[in-house]
Amino acid sequence: MNILGIINKDKTRIYLDKKKIDLKELFVYFKGDIFNKESLLKKYKLKIKNDEELIKYLYKHEKTSFLKKLDGDFLIVIYDKPKLYLITDKLCNKHLYYYHKDNNFIFSTSLKQIIKDKNFVKEFNKEAIANYLGYDNFSDEQTLFKNTFKLNGGTILTYYQNKVTIKKYFDLVEEYKNSKIEKLTEEEYIKKYEKQFKECLLKLGKPKSIGILMSSGKDSTLLAHLAKKYFKCKINTYTLGFENERDESKPAAKIAKNLKTNHHTIMLKDKDVKKTIAKIPYYYEEPFADPSNIPTIYLIEHIKEKNDFYISGDAVDTIFMNENQNQIYSFKMYIKLFFKKLINIRCRKRVYHNFSEKSQLNIVSCILLDVN
Repeated sequence: MNILGIINKDKTRIYLDKKKIDLKELFVYFKGDIFNKESLLKKYKLKIKNDEELIKYLYKHEKTSFLKKLDGDFLIVIYDKPKLYLITDKLCNKHLYYYHKDNNFIFSTSLKQIIKDKNFVKEFNKEAIANYLGYDNFSDEQTLFKNTFKLNGGTILTYYQNKVTIKKYFDLVEEYKNSKIEKLTEEEYIKKYEKQFKECLLKLGKPKSIGILMSSGKDSTLLAHLAKKYFKCKINTYTLGFENERDESKPAAKIAKNLKTNHHTIMLKDKDVKKTIAKIPYYYEEPFADPSNIPTIYLIEHIKEKNDFYISGDAVDTIFMNENQNQIYSFKMYIKLFFKKLINIRCRKRVYHNFSEKSQLNIVSCILLDVN
């Protein structure tokens, strides 16, 4: 369910999937999960089943300070006339976008909805485009358009009297700096990590079946092993195969057989690559350079309704601080753009190493078509 809010000359309109909401009283929109919901209900002696009602209660009693007690994967919108609050969880697992220019303030879970509004002025952000072309990513809160931003993790945005104020209630870097590093043996670290991993998995509840996106690598193998260990339900593993020498489906099938999971192999053929690329703008709100989106979209389309939830090994490198390039995204990068020469940009070979030569040509032809 998408939310869209428009504030223009003291008039506020909020829509949930295009249906207008009555704003006579305190309005709360919540999307996601509260992992420590049961402990909060117990602490405050509440019998509330609805997440939004719980957020309303906490906000009425503690204003936004309640966020430090919240553990979860969520985004929250609170309209307490005349103030508006936009809130992300600690790691920003769900995005909120906003546009602010002159007397117009528009926010949404969908960037596509914002740019369709009649008050939106479409101006491209050349600095953001430079960052994207140079580093495969927009830096921090940037988007493709001027005056349009996305909230970072652990953030409270307050909109009041046509002014935007942003405050961090959680900062991962500061949290790390202030933490005490325990001196443990390797075995103790492994046990501690597995305990934390188990706690994270068990927050997912009691599913009837789980889907694991499996390559033949260490991350997905570990995920499948621990899911098999901690859940007493059906564990399905899925591998995407390629029509070239880099196909990992055979070693992945051997691992799955050893783990005794219900394994499935789905092949991504050359003819399917171009069709999948055409779907990328439908699934993503903004340009996304990681070529893994092509096989991921194709795979998910084939399995999306077959399990209660899915687990993948994406972002593990980030958790273990292996992606040093993430540290430079916060800095302003001065890169000259030569739009007329855009067609001559060479595609890095590593981006397409999983695809056959024919598939690579399909990808490049789609890029050149967009440029023209």
